[in-house]
This record gives sequence, structure tokens and C-alpha cells, in this order.
Amino acid sequence: MPDSITSDWSSTSESETEPKRFDSEQCILALQGKSLPLDSPVAASDTRAQLAIVRGIRYHYSFARSSQINKLCRDGAFPQFVRACNARFIMSNIIPEIDQSEHFPYCIWHPEFASERTYRTLAQRYPNMRYSVGRACAAAGYVDLYRELGLLPDVSIAEEAREGTENGHIIFEDIISQTVRYSIMDDYTRSINIENPRAGAFLNGDTAVRKSLDQKRRLDNWSGHYFDITEDRCVDEEGYKWSFEQTWNLESQHVPLLYNPLPLDLPTVNKDLLILMAAYDGNVDRYARLRRPESMQLETFCVIRGIYHSTMFAKWWFQERKRSLKGRGDIGDIEAAINARFIMDNDISSITDETPDYVLPYLIWYPAWPQQTTLQELAHRRPSMKQQIAHACIVADYQSTYDSLDVVPHNVLLQEAQLSHNKHYAEDLKRRAAAMDIDLTKVGNFVQRLNENTVIRDKEPTTTWLQGSISAGHLDQIFDEGIYGCRGIQVNANMIKLFVCASEELREKASNWEGGWMGLYKGDVNFGNLQEGEHSS
Repeated sequence: MPDSITSDWSSTSESETEPKRFDSEQCILALQGKSLPLDSPVAASDTRAQLAIVRGIRYHYSFARSSQINKLCRDGAFPQFVRACNARFIMSNIIPEIDQSEHFPYCIWHPEFASERTYRTLAQRYPNMRYSVGRACAAAGYVDLYRELGLLPDVSIAEEAREGTENGHIIFEDIISQTVRYSIMDDYTRSINIENPRAGAFLNGDTAVRKSLDQKRRLDNWSGHYFDITEDRCVDEEGYKWSFEQTWNLESQHVPLLYNPLPLDLPTVNKDLLILMAAYDGNVDRYARLRRPESMQLETFCVIRGIYHSTMFAKWWFQERKRSLKGRGDIGDIEAAINARFIMDNDISSITDETPDYVLPYLIWYPAWPQQTTLQELAHRRPSMKQQIAHACIVADYQSTYDSLDVVPHNVLLQEAQLSHNKHYAEDLKRRAAAMDIDLTKVGNFVQRLNENTVIRDKEPTTTWLQGSISAGHLDQIFDEGIYGCRGIQVNANMIKLFVCASEELREKASNWEGGWMGLYKGDVNFGNLQEGEHSS
């Protein structure tokens, strides 16, 4: 491993040149602790380069102590590099001089442990790092030092200790036996709240335990995760390319967490699927407890489905939206879902002349029908919603209200009318379309095609394909044919629900079948020869 860096800073300033994206080879050299990317002053324009540099520093002492990294740290523009160097020095049993609060590292226990003596000295010199030292003790099993620190029983340290060395379980028992536990370390924000810790905390799966940091992701696909306690997004030369299908399976012993009351202290579990299903079902208590500050892939679509199917979930989001949706790109979709649920419950008080069009939903009759008087008032307030109001009237067979709307004939309305037992709607639309010279066979634009999806009778189809295991990646994703708006994307938990219903014997049979899944009945693809009398309960 080199003691010096092979490339130096370019003299060209970032303002004098276009931002440059470094190629993978340059970033990998930084990741390996061999050299900084060329033209390093524009590193600020490339997140991959920054992650690779942090990764190289944390794993390579010679890289951390090189003159070029020292110059980079002195520049002051990248405090994460200073924190990475300080973490590397500590893990190499060197106590760094730290004189600024933003230079204190959060994680000082990965990829290596320092000695117990080093951690003890560190805690004595920097008392504000006592909880980081305590977390390192939990991972390494330094029981004596942990007890010397006199820390409040912190749930993150407990979760780390539970997954640590054999001695770590002694620390875990020390914490879990306390009557009151606290939330002091926050792995989502890399912050430690010593002044005002939250009392009465339980183990909630909000800790990036040390073993999870060894699950690497390829440098070319670094985004999409909620923890970053090492500030390098766990990037590596090799690793999985992040996709939702590669999320971890919910282990069989944890499947009952989907349908049983949650214990006060969660076991060690990847809770992605628990969060998504709580949102999908509109379960306020479970979702509010389990969710993370940063939403994951598909979470918004599960939330929207939950809002449509649960008034209480919709009301909670109505209260929560200003705090939770600030700055989020999906705010319009969630606001529209809330309005849809409220309309179906016959409250349109939040829909005024000032309500933006983009939060006015199309689907306002599933899974519940609003009353005629509600639709009449809505049409009076927002004439621009006449088409979806007429659509709802056709579904619910509110003929008098439909007639009063005098809505412009449309292909989507005709498709719904042709499914109604009342022939009045189809006849009216055809008659008036002919009089107005409107072609009801014409295919509309993307938005109109999304509205057409709401005509589907089986809006959330079930499945007979039994999976041998389940993960968040088994939520069926419907693209361009979703019924809830939100850019035509809809999630369907049919595979999760079937798996929950099935017996353990059937699940095991499916896991051993070709592809890890099987069809349950004759005529199914990948039919698994379900015997007569055998069932999935």
C-alpha cells in the first residue's frame, strides 16, 4: 500500500470548468486508498468520488495520513473527510486532536476496533464521545470499559450489543434489564442527544448494527438507503447493485410480526416489509412506530393505498403532512389521496377555490361511494371535477345527479357506462357525443389513460402463486395501470397476503419448487401439485 498519493490537485478552479463526473477507475483508486481522483477540486460535484474518498480513508491508514488528504482536510470544504480521518486514526489506536464539533466522527468501530485502552483514553479526553465509545464497547465486547463509562441505558447500544460478540450480550442484558431506557444515539442523523435524551425508548430496529455495514453496495449504485453512519454508503468495488428485488427476506421466525401485535422490543429484523405493509393497510399505530425519517422505495405508493382504504390513516396524514411532506416530491400524490378519502367519507371542507388542481383526485368512488349530495356540492365548488363526479355517479347509479352535470361525453365514461346495469348512461353518452361530434373511440393522453384504469373491475387482483419466502421486493408493482393516480404506479400485496395465509408446510414446498415459488391449483403456471384435501390455512 502506498505511503503517498500519486495524483495532486489540479490548479483549475471549479468555476473555470464544467463539473466533471469521475470514471469508475479513478473512484476505485480512491476507494482502494491509492490515489485521489484527477482534478480533485471538482470532487464536490460528484458524490461517488466523495464516497470513494471517505471509504478509502476509513479502510487505509496510509491514505488517511497522506499529505494530499491532509491538505484536503485543511481546506475545510469537506468535513466528512476530516471525520473519516479521525475515525481511522482512532481505529488505528491514535488519539487525534479534535478542536471543532463537526470533526467528531460518529462511527469509530467499523471496519476495525480500537483497543480497549484507546477507547478509554478517548472517552477521558473527549467526554462528548462517551456514547460512541460505549457503542464500540457493545460491538467489541469491552464489558469493563462500558460499565466504567456510566452511560444511560441507550437502545442503540443495546441493539448493537445484541448483535456483537459473546461478551456483547452481557452489555445487552445490562441495558435491557433497566426499568427505563433511553434513545440517545440516532443512526439516521448521526447525532447524539446527551442534553435531552428521550426516555421510555424500546428496541425498534433503528440501529445500523456493525454486521450490516459489511453488506456492501457497488460504487456505481450507491443511493437508496436510510443509514449512513460511516458516511461512505457502504460502497465497495464489488457488492450488490441496489434494487428493491434484492432486499432481505423476512426470516420465517419474524413472519408473525406481520399479523401479531408488535412486541415492545423488536427482535433483530429488517423491518422494510413491516413498514410497507403497515402503510399499505393504513395502520396508524404500526406505521407511526416503525417508519424511518427517510421513506424507502414504494413506501409512498403503500401510503397512498393505505390512505384510500383507511379514514383514520388519511386523517393522521392530514395532520402530519406539513411536517412529514416538507420538501418531498410526492406531496401532491399524498394530498390527492387524502382528499379522495375525505370525499368518500362525505367531507369536502378542505376543497376550496384555492385548492390546486394537482391535488384533486380522479378516483373518488373506491373503496367507498360518497353520497349524492356530496357529489352535487363538489360539482358546484369545483366544476373542473365534473368528469370524475359523473364517473362516480355511473358507478353508484346516481342517475339524477349524473343528468344534472351535463358532462362532456368521454371514452372513459362510456367504458364505465357499458358495465352498468342501467343502460341510461351509455345511451346518453352516445347520443350527446353524436350531437357534439365527439369520437368516443379516440384514445386519450397519458392522464386520460390513467383515468381509464379506474374502470377495471378487479382493482386489486389476488394471486395463486405462492412464494417460498417474502421480502419487500415481493410487493407486486403495477406500472401505467395503477388506479390511485400517482403517475400510474400501484402496489399490490397479493403475494404477501397469500404467503401469510399459507401453512408452513406449503411455504416450504414452494421454497423447494423450481424458482422458489409454485402455483397452487391445476392450470396455474408452475403448478405445485396441491393434493386433494390439502389447503393453505
